[in-house]
Amino acid sequence: MKENKLFKSVTSSQNIYNAIYSLNSYVFEKGLMSKTDRKLFEQLQDKYNFDLIDTVINNCKNQLKEILNTGKLFDIQIYFKMKKYKDKKIEYRPIHTADLTTQICIVSLLNIIAFDDSKGQRKLSDISELLPSNFYGNIPSTDVKNIFYDWHAKYKEYSQDVIDAYNTYEKTGEYKYEVCLDLENFFPSINPEIIYNILFNKLSVVFQDDAEDLKTILKKLLFFNIKNIKRSYKSYYPLGETYFEDELANLNILIKKKVYPSLGIPQGLPQAYYFGNICMAEIAKEISKKFDGKAFYYVDDSVIYTNNENAKSKNFESVIITLNTKINEIFTKTIKEHCEENTFNHYKIKIHENGKSISSDMQHDKKYGRRFLKQINLGTSTVSFDIATAIDELQDETIREKTHLFSQAIEKEIEFINEKINNIKSTTLVTNEIESLTSYLKLLKRYKKFFLYRLKIIKFSHDDFENTDLDDYYKKYNINKQSDFTDEEVKNIFNKFDEDIFAAEASLFLKFANTNSDKQEIYKSISDFENKLSKTIPEENLYYSNTLKFNIELTEIYNEYTSLQYMDCKYIKKYRKYSRERILDDVLEMIRQDKKDRQDKKDIYTTDKNNTIMFFGYSFNKYTKFIINNSNEFKRIALNCLFSKIFSVGISNKPIMLKLDNRTLEYYELRILMYVRNKYSNFNKIISFIETIMIDTKKYHTYDKIDYSIMEVLTIFRTYVKDPDYIDQLIITHKYIMSVWKNGSKHLYFYTLHNQEHSVELIRFTVSICKSIDFLKIKSIDYYVLFLACYLHDISMILQPNFNSFIINEYDAEVLFTEWKERYKNIQEEKKNIPENLLVKKFILDCYKKVDSFFENDIRSKHANNSAYFIKKTCDLDYIDCAIKNIVANVSAAHGFDENDVYGLKSKGQSEAINIKFLMILLRLADLMDMSKDRVSLNIMKLNIEQMNETSQFHWISHAAIDTCNIRSKYYYNPEKNDEIVTYLNKSFFNEKIEVHLYLNSQNLMSIENAKKCKNIEYELSSGKDEISLKMLSKMENAVSECKGQCNFMCKWMCNKNEWLINELQAISKYLSRNQDNNFDTDIYLKIHMQNTGAISQKYLDTVFEYIK
Repeated sequence: MKENKLFKSVTSSQNIYNAIYSLNSYVFEKGLMSKTDRKLFEQLQDKYNFDLIDTVINNCKNQLKEILNTGKLFDIQIYFKMKKYKDKKIEYRPIHTADLTTQICIVSLLNIIAFDDSKGQRKLSDISELLPSNFYGNIPSTDVKNIFYDWHAKYKEYSQDVIDAYNTYEKTGEYKYEVCLDLENFFPSINPEIIYNILFNKLSVVFQDDAEDLKTILKKLLFFNIKNIKRSYKSYYPLGETYFEDELANLNILIKKKVYPSLGIPQGLPQAYYFGNICMAEIAKEISKKFDGKAFYYVDDSVIYTNNENAKSKNFESVIITLNTKINEIFTKTIKEHCEENTFNHYKIKIHENGKSISSDMQHDKKYGRRFLKQINLGTSTVSFDIATAIDELQDETIREKTHLFSQAIEKEIEFINEKINNIKSTTLVTNEIESLTSYLKLLKRYKKFFLYRLKIIKFSHDDFENTDLDDYYKKYNINKQSDFTDEEVKNIFNKFDEDIFAAEASLFLKFANTNSDKQEIYKSISDFENKLSKTIPEENLYYSNTLKFNIELTEIYNEYTSLQYMDCKYIKKYRKYSRERILDDVLEMIRQDKKDRQDKKDIYTTDKNNTIMFFGYSFNKYTKFIINNSNEFKRIALNCLFSKIFSVGISNKPIMLKLDNRTLEYYELRILMYVRNKYSNFNKIISFIETIMIDTKKYHTYDKIDYSIMEVLTIFRTYVKDPDYIDQLIITHKYIMSVWKNGSKHLYFYTLHNQEHSVELIRFTVSICKSIDFLKIKSIDYYVLFLACYLHDISMILQPNFNSFIINEYDAEVLFTEWKERYKNIQEEKKNIPENLLVKKFILDCYKKVDSFFENDIRSKHANNSAYFIKKTCDLDYIDCAIKNIVANVSAAHGFDENDVYGLKSKGQSEAINIKFLMILLRLADLMDMSKDRVSLNIMKLNIEQMNETSQFHWISHAAIDTCNIRSKYYYNPEKNDEIVTYLNKSFFNEKIEVHLYLNSQNLMSIENAKKCKNIEYELSSGKDEISLKMLSKMENAVSECKGQCNFMCKWMCNKNEWLINELQAISKYLSRNQDNNFDTDIYLKIHMQNTGAISQKYLDTVFEYIK
């Protein structure tokens, strides 16, 4: 290859660094890496370790020059992954990999084909832009950190779109047939010359001056030499097949030279799935001619909805045969130029003609539980997130039980469908139903694996696995059997492989094993098992035996700050000597200088006279230029390191931060670091944000120290709100609420806390409620609005009343005035017997109390509406968008509404831009649940209870009696037992039991005589007399039933204290029971746990008794 522009581009340090930067997105088989490569992979997580990266780049350059300038091919390795058992023979999927340097070299070549970086920006190449929009798998991404979109997200999108399409078309009848096509041994069956000719024909115009060099690059990406196959090549090449006879002699010649050419497209290498899409795009054109309609493709997995009569059962198989012939004819014509590197010519693309390729009639075939799969898929989309973001053990248990429920139901449905299929096979009747059942079964098995894996993660993460778990695993696959497996045993093992999580579960056992010797023992058992099954494959080529080693070998962990935190920055040392004011000045000057430099250079970073790139005091190697100008993250991480050092805060991406110089973090520092540490932050917005903060801090001297209660919610903000500007507004709102409540409220001194501590608890409660009530799912923008409402819903309670309102009040004030006149007359009579000064003083005091009570009640009764009005009108909150403020105000006002005014609102759920109804429900319930003793000061209660009115006394004592309040849900799967069952995925079998728990430090079950009975509650006292269970009965629209339990002191006390909570729970129960979109049959309970700790004195209990009797 000539030392021309293309060669220099491929072998440039910048291009190779680009490949290193995106490393995590294309190393698909990390478990197959050697120890050396594994260490290197971890070290390269640090993209600022330029000493190491220089070495890697030089190694890649040398390898690329050797590969491109000689006839040598890249060396790769092969491993055999057990696939299926057919005709008493194990079939394997060949998985290829290469050493890490080789994979970086491959991507350095692939970058030239998949992307167009010629203008300094990452854009898709012409060939990548031609990939169809209905392709989901391994689609090229313009994010320089990921050469492909994350496959987890794209596969989830693919699954959801397919299910949504099925449900839509089955209802509307727009399409009659669902066609599921599967290609047989897709990657090994692709002739590399097809990809070579397609790519060359489409790229030759772009590279017209370098056509021969382009050919070389394409060949090096398509043809490889396998190094570790000497003892297993007979299992790789189809030696016994008649179609391979003509090529056998040529292969034998190569083998004698110790050359083992790769077959097809080597699955597992970085470029394989991209080339698979190139091939599949051509196949899709032919498929659309036979099955026109709406199609979805995930590499070689495809689903098409069509009205074409080719999809009819009687036509389907013959059409597939014709389609296969046509596809291969097209590809034969595509090959205009042959490659001398291509050893084989037996390749044939083949869509499975029966069994795995299926057509079903959506309008007439039985649906079973397919309609419910949408809900199951939504469950898969949230369960991983819920596991990762659970903040307490109750949430862990809720997630565990919900996951277990779905797993049980899918397992039951699989058994049911398998039984149906077997019954049909055992009859002589011709039926089309088996195809629909097979398609449905494939989906079910996919979901079963998903939930099983998550269930194991939850279990092992919290309980540690026990020997019985391992014994069950060994027994399931017959792992410990000493003798050889029989044919029937192997069949059973592969049936388990088909629908279970053999490898994933083994990895979890190794990950969570207590000791290294335990890991070694588990690994040996599984490795021996694979060896026994795979007698024809040597151990060094067995997939599982090699990948599982990854879980028992310890590797030092590196992160993006490992080198950067020690890298010289010209600003850091001098800042340490400066005062705060000097730092503010110099940071502003630094930002202004950066803006000026970029403006002079057309908004890009370029090399300086020292051939390096200066970035905010850091000197970066020139090969980082493309990444610096295209990656927000690269710049964001450097800025985070810089400002963390400036503010003397530990360097990380974590939202929880402490100063390292024994000083208190200030709000301007917190806001900047939270913004910089947010992965969703845009670099230009970061710079503008920091500049604005610095200017305002300098101008207004806003050096306020943070309130550390905010640390309890910063992780929640970043997890659920995500957007850096919204999070910053929440931080400002926290600061604002803290400042206005700092001195309390004059007229609400004996009310419970409504400050930022109350807001923080509400935020935590709303998250717990969302995780506990499956139906209440909200989006990031919803959380932002909800958290603002948590802060602002009580804001008017801090405002001093307008005393003149007493004069113009025509109701309560008039009553007080009338009472005053009567009392004044009485004084004239009473002063004959009692000194006048005593009477007048008592009269004045009584009037003061009543007027004070008037203002207290006026503030309390109107605070929801007044808060809403304040939110809308105050200029203090102008940092929040006006439209958002109005929504926050409406949500805040709702915590004072009657239940019917909230639950009667119409809602479109997830389809609404902001789900106002759900936010109202969440705020109301969270506000009612924040009732523990932390809401009051026990010392203030002891000192001042005599001065409180009866209502305040009751509520303060009640709060003091409640240690904690929390919410969790339990899930039960209760399928009917009858012969008429249609599906086991019936939501009536899915029971959700929502429990609000109150833990009291008092216990008294004294009977209350002649007490007014509670409505729509089912009472139960536990056998240990320490728990009262109240079930909400609100499912019938008009029926009202009285509680049949015997009233006792504790139950009456808590029902009186929590009257609004009970009403709310009954309203939620009624709402969920009538909503068809709820996936569960939901019951709601209030659980009152009692323990007499002596915390509440008898005097206080007497006060409560007098209040409730």
